[in-house]
Amino acid sequence: MAKNIVIFNPMDRKSLWMRQFSLGIFLLLIFFSGTLSAQFEQKLSLNVSAGYFKTLGWDGWEENWEEHGPSLMPNFKGGPSFTAGLQYNFSRHFSVEFQLGYRYAPSWYFDASPEGEEAHNYLHFEIYDEATSTVLAAGENYMDLNNVHLGIAPRFYFIPGSRLNPFVYAGLNLNYTDVYFDNVELQTCESEGWLDLYEENPELVNWFEYNVGIGFMAGVGVEYVINDSWGIFVMASYHFISLNDKAFFKDSYLMNYHDLEIQLGARFSLLKSKTL
Repeated sequence: MAKNIVIFNPMDRKSLWMRQFSLGIFLLLIFFSGTLSAQFEQKLSLNVSAGYFKTLGWDGWEENWEEHGPSLMPNFKGGPSFTAGLQYNFSRHFSVEFQLGYRYAPSWYFDASPEGEEAHNYLHFEIYDEATSTVLAAGENYMDLNNVHLGIAPRFYFIPGSRLNPFVYAGLNLNYTDVYFDNVELQTCESEGWLDLYEENPELVNWFEYNVGIGFMAGVGVEYVINDSWGIFVMASYHFISLNDKAFFKDSYLMNYHDLEIQLGARFSLLKSKTL
């Protein structure tokens, strides 16, 4: 019976070895490229954001609200807010941001109209001629709010390495809060020579002096990573500020500061570190 004889060609062994070697090099390159990209971590970044905020709380409305007047802080209308910060990343999950922020509420409104009548702001005024009951002038006093805060906010990221990376944060800050009141009614009486017709309303004079107080914040957000240097994020947060009782003109206005804020921002990486 004839036997099948297999002749081994040394070139086949060399070819097989070369293919295995090439595959190994290819896999090694993939491994090291992934490893090296992970070794360069973003350590320091600049964050800037802007958005909208609105103060919160009981507005003071009830059937006998005239006895105590409206609340001060909750009746400010919403306004713009701005934040800039330096963020240092201790790891891919945990970082700390040092923040400087500003909020501005451009106006204040409380509906002081009796039930069933046309709404009007509590800051509205009318100056009457006492003899004829004629309205000589009418207008509205003005009030706004400014807040500057400096704080620190630890931040925790849930999915580092992902394009969409949700995070939570909380922190403490030092706040300077000021309410500006412009008594247009008094200015009108002074300019027109009607000071004898001006009836000073103590509830509308010196509503609030400036206050320096400690605050707390907490929020959630999500960041979209564009590349190694840039990212954009959106976040929503709650803020609380402890206000000094002496800053309020009347005891009935004693109320701490609360607000909700939403901001859209950008992150730019300033420093990267290679960690082996």
